[in-house]
Order: sequence, then C-alpha cells, then structure tokens
Amino acid sequence: LIGAVGLSPTLFAVGGLFFANAAVTRLLTAETRPHTVGGAGAASTLGAVRQTLSQWGPLWQLGDLRAALAVNGAYWVACAGANMTLVPLMLAGQFGLSPAEIGTTFALQAAVSVACAGPAAWLADRFGPHRLLAPGLVCMAVSAAVLPMAPDMYWA
Repeated sequence: LIGAVGLSPTLFAVGGLFFANAAVTRLLTAETRPHTVGGAGAASTLGAVRQTLSQWGPLWQLGDLRAALAVNGAYWVACAGANMTLVPLMLAGQFGLSPAEIGTTFALQAAVSVACAGPAAWLADRFGPHRLLAPGLVCMAVSAAVLPMAPDMYWA
C-alpha cells in the first residue's frame, strides 16, 4: 500500500481504521459500554481496577498459571523487540528491501503462522503441550540468534 499511495495516506488510513475499531468496540461490546452501578452513575475506574485485582488474586496462587503468564510475557517482549522492531530495520538496512517487500515478508510470515497453527495444535493434542513448548521456544531463540548472521535475504 505504501508503494502505491505513499507513506502519509497509508498511515492516515491505518490510524482511521484503528479509530473506527475503537469506536465500534466502545459502542457494541458490552464490556466497554458505559454502565451504571445501582443506577447511581458510572462505575469508577479505580473500582474496576480493584475488582479486577481481587479476581486475579486467587489465580496468582496457581503455579502453572504464573509459569504460563511468564512464558507468554517473555514471548511477547521478544516478539515486539525482535520481530516487530529489529527485523524490519535489518530487512531495510542489511538486505535493502523496500517497504513493500518488507510488508510482503511479514504477510508471508503471517500466512505461515496461520498454516502451521492447525498442525501445531494437532501435535500438541497428540503429544502434549509440555513436550512441544520448550523445543518450540528453543527453535525460535536459535533462529532469532542466527538471523543477523544471514548473508542474504534467501538464507535468512
């Protein structure tokens, strides 16, 4: 899209879509609609935070949940730091890809992720997620570590 219409119109369109999504979510999703407590006005944000924390209190006692949240948090920090920040910079700088080519690379990455989700779920059901999680994370870590050593785009 950037190659066809330019950067500013593309960012304006994406920003408009985010705004439209926020407006529709605010109007149509029950959790985000304004509500009243006992008919006496809107609930306070502080009250909502307290209620949420009180619900999470017992959940934090579960060791498996804490471990799953830690792994999930580490995954998203790594994903945001490497995949969404460093990889586009590397693709543009080291490999000289255009914005359209970088977009295509990320679209292909998403397509592979969607295509592999079913087989990965089948493997997790067949062998158990505990047997797949650590090897999968090791593969991701190794691939992120060796990516900067790639001599060209096709090796990467």
